[in-house]
Amino acid sequence: MREEEARHIASADGHMEGSAAMFAQAFTGRWKPVRRAPGYQFALFASALFMTLMPLLYLASIGAIGWLVYWHFTHDAGMLNTRAGGRAILFLLLVYLLPGIAGVVLILFLLRPLLFLFSGSSDEDAIEVFPREEPRLFAFVESVCNTMGAPVPERIFIDCNVNAAAQLLGGGFGLLGRRRLALHIGLPLVAGLNATEFAGILAHEFGHFSQGAGMRATGILNRMSRWMGIAAYDRGSIDEGIAGMMKSETPSIVIIGMVLMICIGIARLVLKAVFFFGFGVSRVMGRRMEFDADAHQTRFVGSKAATGSWAKIFGLTEAQRLADVKIAEQWKNRMLPEDFPALVASTARRLSPDAKASIKRAVEDTHTGWFDTHPATGVRIRAMNALDENGVFRLDEPATALFTNFADASKKASYAFFKERVGEFIFSATFVRAADLFGSHEEEDARAAAVPAFLGFEPADWRPLTLRMDAIEPPSDPKACWERVRAARQTLSAAGPAAAGAMDEYLASDRTLLQTEAAPTVFGLGISSIKKEFQFNFTNARSMAAAKDKAIEIASRTSATIDDALDAGAARVTANLRMLAVPGIEKRFPEAPKLLARAQVLVKAEAGLRRAFPQMKQLRENFQRALVLLPYVDDSGMKDKAREVFRPLTDTLRDAVIGLRQDLGGVKSPFPGPDGDTNLGGLIFRETPAWREYDQILGAASDAIEKFAETQRRVMSELVDIASRTETALRSQSSARAEPTEARSASRSR
Repeated sequence: MREEEARHIASADGHMEGSAAMFAQAFTGRWKPVRRAPGYQFALFASALFMTLMPLLYLASIGAIGWLVYWHFTHDAGMLNTRAGGRAILFLLLVYLLPGIAGVVLILFLLRPLLFLFSGSSDEDAIEVFPREEPRLFAFVESVCNTMGAPVPERIFIDCNVNAAAQLLGGGFGLLGRRRLALHIGLPLVAGLNATEFAGILAHEFGHFSQGAGMRATGILNRMSRWMGIAAYDRGSIDEGIAGMMKSETPSIVIIGMVLMICIGIARLVLKAVFFFGFGVSRVMGRRMEFDADAHQTRFVGSKAATGSWAKIFGLTEAQRLADVKIAEQWKNRMLPEDFPALVASTARRLSPDAKASIKRAVEDTHTGWFDTHPATGVRIRAMNALDENGVFRLDEPATALFTNFADASKKASYAFFKERVGEFIFSATFVRAADLFGSHEEEDARAAAVPAFLGFEPADWRPLTLRMDAIEPPSDPKACWERVRAARQTLSAAGPAAAGAMDEYLASDRTLLQTEAAPTVFGLGISSIKKEFQFNFTNARSMAAAKDKAIEIASRTSATIDDALDAGAARVTANLRMLAVPGIEKRFPEAPKLLARAQVLVKAEAGLRRAFPQMKQLRENFQRALVLLPYVDDSGMKDKAREVFRPLTDTLRDAVIGLRQDLGGVKSPFPGPDGDTNLGGLIFRETPAWREYDQILGAASDAIEKFAETQRRVMSELVDIASRTETALRSQSSARAEPTEARSASRSR
């Protein structure tokens, strides 16, 4: 054990004992060891067999080549005993030496990858935490490991990835000696999950800790795969030397080069076959280990908590991408958040309905590829549910409660995260709290959560709730207006849940229809199939037609249900807002004047966004067309055709960005922008892209699409919040007045 490590542990023993008592009540059951499934045992056997045979065959091949070279030099020397002279003797000498040269080069070629077999990964850039700094975390980790009967990790590292990982320390040699383990914790998981869900993630990793033979097997297999991959694909000095020989003006050297090239080419083909076979074996073993670790997670926290954490993890991953976009804007001013995990968690709580629908599709995915490192999430969730476990741990606290000083840990991890990305420029950065940099979103998060509670569903970004009014006018008949509130509420009680049920289908069909609008742009170039990287629901024109017909049918079937809910939602919100304008309403609802003033600003912003919505939908479609064209713009065989379509398309995008910026420039923004913008044009369309600067144009269009949808959600969620507060206040007033009336009626009847 390192001296520094021992010092930290010694100074923290008392703290850890006290911290461990915090979790005693959370352990609610008795742990039963998880039995290894037959599939795990078979995969482990196949891995062991491959690990044994492959190195032996590889080294035997090197030995065989060496023996053949030796045999050739000792048995074929007689071919030089000839009376021939001149070029003939030179040719015979070449024929005699060529097999030996080829054999030696092949041996060197095969030995070179062995240098990488036991190379270790460095943890110098990782942020390590110690028991003295985080006694609560270490106590919790030790408690979970002791409960599960798993080894306790020697070291714990933190980072800003949405992930946790188990690691064998010591590099390649650590695979053969005493098992030393490390735990890596991604702090966005801590910031975004509750304690039970996070404990399940740790239990998953500790399940890996208990896979002693499995961890060693996959570690060795991965290194062997790397070994084979380097041998099969890497081009080194040997290849450069052969290429130089092929360019020589001396025929004999060219011949030697050709022979060497053929020999190494054949060797590479064999190595590629071995590489893919070994890679496949390692992936099968890895997937069985994941199922086994999932079983540990499920037994520890229960099937419900284990499966429920998946959507949050996917949401945090998407939130990290969105947070990166926000940070890129602030980096222009050399400003960075000191608590990146908190920013990711906050962003995850405000994901759009479209993003949530995409996450749900990803979580439900059941397709596992041959070379996937993990099973498909949908398959894993099915397996977790099939176990039907209640769990032995439950703690209804944020996961940050498991840390003694999460804020300090977050600062350290954030600094390391940004230092890796910006290098020495980190010294010119100013670190501030994410809430100060991007605003506090606690109230906004609460409003966003109130929308589905008030409406019974969450409207989609591209099928939004619209109010169809430009200003809030007082109703001519307040009683009739209040009756409209009651009627809309009653309608939503049934229509809201129905719309929520139909929304996932509708969003999937909307995504497909957007793809079918973009795909003909590629097919028009004479290209028969869409690249897989776009993850379209079809690959060619024929399957596109079928997908489009199906999407239209789904959209038509779900639209009526969603429209009914949207109409009722708009009626309920509008009627409540108009009640704020009733003369004298402040006597019954003192907050009414303040809320009305704010609602007037929001309604005008909503009207501006509503008028710009058709142009934004067109911008979104054209942006998708440009994206699918982009890979072909630099393709040597297609770039001329692709650019003929791409250039006018990006010109259209640029014109749309500039036009919409101007149109919304006259609409007051209800939210201040990071640069002090006071109009929606400056808030949504941050920059004007230069002409024919394609990266700027696509970047501006992408940012505008996301920012428009976000602004639309913010405006409507605050309007819904105001409507909800108004309705709650007026209903409580009505109930209070009704009680004395009922009492007087009862008295008269007696």
